Amino acid sequence: MICWQAVTAGDGEEALSRLSEGGIDVTLIDVMMPGMDGIEVCREVKNDVSTNHIPFILLSAKTSNESRVEGLQAGADVYLIKPFNMDVLKMQINSLLENRKRIHEEFKKAPFEPNLVDVIGVEEQFVQKVILEIERNMDNSSFTTKELAENIGMSRTTFYNKTKAITGLKPTEFVRNYRLKIAAQYLEKGFSAKESMHKTGFNTAGYFTQSFKALYNMTPSEYTTKFKSA
Repeated sequence: MICWQAVTAGDGEEALSRLSEGGIDVTLIDVMMPGMDGIEVCREVKNDVSTNHIPFILLSAKTSNESRVEGLQAGADVYLIKPFNMDVLKMQINSLLENRKRIHEEFKKAPFEPNLVDVIGVEEQFVQKVILEIERNMDNSSFTTKELAENIGMSRTTFYNKTKAITGLKPTEFVRNYRLKIAAQYLEKGFSAKESMHKTGFNTAGYFTQSFKALYNMTPSEYTTKFKSA
């Protein structure tokens, strides 16, 4: 079981305000709320690029199929009808968090294969957009995560929070690991460590070797030797 802590909000507007601050892993909202109702909040959250990756649970006393469909169409990941069993709710929350944790672990594995990680929908679109920008600037050693965020239309803070929430990695870690993945592919094609380093935007051999070994548990030369022997 994952430990989690609740952050409360008195109405829909306050909930949106809390969500915009970042650091929220799961949203749990009643459909019937003062002012903006839960479904409206869900739509706002799922239409906002800074929050649309956050899992959303709707609670409702409305039992009709129409109400359930409306909630799911708004973007809710789970629609629970009241009265509900508290253990069931806890299991739903833990399931969402466990899935996110599993995805984080996949992103941290070597070989680094973000294209094979089981992310879907807006999360997949985000990851692919980030990868495309990295590839466009692959050999640019001065390319920063600030520029990357700007290129995909996000503030630096929003980009940081979203990248960390989806991948479990800081933007700098994600960029570095993806560059190392491409460097490994160059090594496999017969390029030297120095050539692979420059083609993937690393400035110094020491940092390149240290980073490569941290991800792949071997130096670039050891990786080349292992690949040839295989």
